[in-house]
Amino acid sequence: MSKNRKFMLSAATIVLAVSTVAVRSWATGYNNYSLVVAGSEPHFVAVGDFNNDGNPDIVVANYDSNTVSILLGNGNGTFQTAQNFNCGSYPISVAVGDFNGDGNLDVAVANNADNLPGGNLAIMFGNGNGTLQAPVDYSTQGSPFYVAVADLRGDGLLDVVLAAHGGPVQVFLNSGNGTFESPGLYNAGGNPQSVAIADYNNDGVPDLAVANSKTNNISILLGNGDGTFGTAANYTVGTSPSVVAAGDFTANGNMDLAVTNNGSNNVSILLGNGNGTFQTPPTTLAANAGPSGLAITDITGNSEADLVITNQNGTSETIQTYLGNGNGTFQSPTSYASGDQPRIVAVGDFNLDGAPDLVVACSQGNVLVYMNNGGTYITDVGNPNPANVGQAVTFTATVTPSINSGLGVPTGTVSFYNGATLLGTGTLNASGVASYTYAAGFSAGTYTISANYSGDVNYNPNSAPALTEIVNTSPNVVLTPTSLTFGIQLVNTTSPAQNVTLMNTGGGTLTITNITTSGNFSQTNTCGSSVPGGGSCTISVTFKPTGPGIRAGKISVYDNAAGSPQSVTLMGTGTVVTVSPSSLNFGSQTVGTTSAPQTVTVTNNSSTSITISSIKFSGGEPQDFAQTNTCGSSLAGNSSCTVSVTFTPHAKGALSSNLGVYDTGGGSPQTVPVSGTGM
Repeated sequence: MSKNRKFMLSAATIVLAVSTVAVRSWATGYNNYSLVVAGSEPHFVAVGDFNNDGNPDIVVANYDSNTVSILLGNGNGTFQTAQNFNCGSYPISVAVGDFNGDGNLDVAVANNADNLPGGNLAIMFGNGNGTLQAPVDYSTQGSPFYVAVADLRGDGLLDVVLAAHGGPVQVFLNSGNGTFESPGLYNAGGNPQSVAIADYNNDGVPDLAVANSKTNNISILLGNGDGTFGTAANYTVGTSPSVVAAGDFTANGNMDLAVTNNGSNNVSILLGNGNGTFQTPPTTLAANAGPSGLAITDITGNSEADLVITNQNGTSETIQTYLGNGNGTFQSPTSYASGDQPRIVAVGDFNLDGAPDLVVACSQGNVLVYMNNGGTYITDVGNPNPANVGQAVTFTATVTPSINSGLGVPTGTVSFYNGATLLGTGTLNASGVASYTYAAGFSAGTYTISANYSGDVNYNPNSAPALTEIVNTSPNVVLTPTSLTFGIQLVNTTSPAQNVTLMNTGGGTLTITNITTSGNFSQTNTCGSSVPGGGSCTISVTFKPTGPGIRAGKISVYDNAAGSPQSVTLMGTGTVVTVSPSSLNFGSQTVGTTSAPQTVTVTNNSSTSITISSIKFSGGEPQDFAQTNTCGSSLAGNSSCTVSVTFTPHAKGALSSNLGVYDTGGGSPQTVPVSGTGM
């Protein structure tokens, strides 16, 4: 193991650490780390999808084994066994990009050669299955330390920027096929150690920020848009700056900078003015001993930039997070224990829960993975799906924690959007379920529905995968009601009409070829030969019985919709018997006395005789009414008989019953309500 490769320790060991935040357990933030094994002395990590499966993977620069490792992610926060690829002498930094335009991620490697002559830039093309091809080497000046990737001249090709101790900043422009031109050389400060590429003057062109460990400053080189850069402007920071990173800390659209100062045990914050200059002097955040790595992310999902740093000093090996306030200031850090000499930290959503996780390279140990406690999984459904035009649809989202962090069931709300249009919001119940019913329904088509979780004090905001809600584009027939029952109807007479509504709830035009009825039923309609999507029409049905008894039939609609013919069941009863009048009222009658009789006429309207089995009162107070009749046990065709009814109240008050004629004429019994008042 070489002594020269410890590129940050010398400064950190001779400076006293500032006041240290104790390592503690945490309720939010990051869970305890898990270990993954790469090569020997992992110095640098980066994140990308190297096998095109949608899961984030990790690439590691292994300083002492002269390899890079690819650890393929399983999408649940775990990783497959490392695949190691020879890359060159003492790899110290990696960057990820598709350099040859084949859709597969490649890796750029800064081979440090243990701070001795012979270092280089290596390009390793990816095969798209998690493996890498043999390196293609490019000569460099000085000892390579850091590599960064961006499209520097707006031609759609990724270029490479290299920072090297004892050399200039070196810009390798892509020739268009994954090969690179001889580098452009740009002077920065002493011992350029890292590079952050961003647009610092808001002209749409990438610029460079370089951390210079020897001269304790940051160099800003503004881009010209053609892959060349202007003269460096320098800003003093802390002692031995190591990693510089860009982010918008004030949410004003201007890029700001953070840099870890390995020698002075702090972090410098430089707020950008939006014109390529920065406010001075920088503000300073205290860190534990030996801050080296730095990443900018949104830990809590509140849309404010947060900082993650690694502290590599042997007496204070921690990861620290600084939550941003959105105004360029940061909260006191939270510290997490780490492995030996944590150097570089990178960010990725390793369990696909919408919350940023961390991966850290510990140069004297393994690679650490920290899972974000605030992550959730969201599932959402639409019911029904597919739906009909104008049909109410209920959207339901279930929010569950992605890891067992002991923080309980998520609370808050879920907002449902159709594209960018808010449909409505539901509140999570005790089971983490929220629903919203879109009562208005949709017109025909396909809709992209998103469910956005608000987050709470424990869990980050998150969104469910897009839900496709389909509303029928074909015609769809709905008949209302689905059955009709007609009353008792005299044979060979026509009933009043009853209506059925035909609705086309689909999106396509309904073509009607025929509407028919069966049995003793007839119809007329307003439908014509077609009904547009979302339209309706009316079918009017009448009943004309041809004989006594129960008569059944149906409406049948023949069309181009699924389920044709659609039908409505029909029912009615025919009779040949009529009774007149339809009711009797005896008015007031003294209790215990009998009223004058009133007459009910029973008529057989058919040409054949019917049998009369009984004539009697039922329901109410039948004892208060009496009858005599001339009907006998049968009634000849086309003839009538009479029933003489009297009222003898036995109590005061309203009294009633029903006179029933039980016969074989259909619709039996024919009833006549009778009533009176005892006084």
